[in-house]
Order: sequence, then C-alpha cells, then structure tokens
Amino acid sequence: MAKRKTKKTWFAAKGVFLHADQGSGPRQQYEERVVLLRARSGQKAIKLAEREAERYARILDQVSFTGFVDVYQPFDEPGVGAEVYSAMEPSDLVIKEYLNLRYPPEPLDCEADGREHRYYKKARGYSACYHCAVVKPGELWK
Repeated sequence: MAKRKTKKTWFAAKGVFLHADQGSGPRQQYEERVVLLRARSGQKAIKLAEREAERYARILDQVSFTGFVDVYQPFDEPGVGAEVYSAMEPSDLVIKEYLNLRYPPEPLDCEADGREHRYYKKARGYSACYHCAVVKPGELWK
C-alpha cells in the first residue's frame, strides 16, 4: 500500500539575526524576522526555517543567523487580518516591567551611560542620535 503524503500547511517562522556594528550607523542590533512557509509538519517547517534564515544572513553584509528559530502553525490562512505568529511567555511581571524588559525605552542621552552618540540626518540642519533622544543642530553625522 502506498504511503499517503500529508498536505502542506502554512507555518510562520521567527528567526533571530545579529547585524554587526559597522561603525557609522546604529550599534549592533538584533532582528526578529517572521516569514511564512509551507511544510508537511512542524519539524519540516523548522528545517525549512533554518535554511531560509541561513540564506537570508548570507545575502546581507555583516549579518549572522543566531541559530534561533521558532515556528507556529496559524489557525488562519494568510490574508488580511490573519494571525501569522503568536508566542506566549509566562511572567509574574506587571505590564510596565514586562514591556521595559522586552522593549527597553530609548535612553535620554547616550553620554550619561558613558556611550558615544551615533548621529543621522534628522531634518534640515539637525542631527539625531540612533540610540537616544538627543537632537542637536548641525550636520554631526558626517
């Protein structure tokens, strides 16, 4: 008797990448990237996600794949309003503490933390730091 193939279904896969510090723009940054894949099982989706993440890192300069992937099988088919990724994390933290831990607020001034500003062109005649709330007159990004 021939083995019946399982139908491919949609999966969302999150990979984490490290963008190296290149000295002129933002410091090193981590990217969490979610892509849609079709696979016959969660294990196959993980393998596809790892291959896709490695390919993504190879095509970009100074980007490395951290090795972390997580897959999720959505309940909905892709389309407007469809949930494509969800993860639950147990925590006893109150909302403000949790958000500050996962998504720290922008510091007021890098120099207060002993760091150097890295500027970009904010608006005509003004420069802003990539990492804090400092905005100064002049073309400091040069």
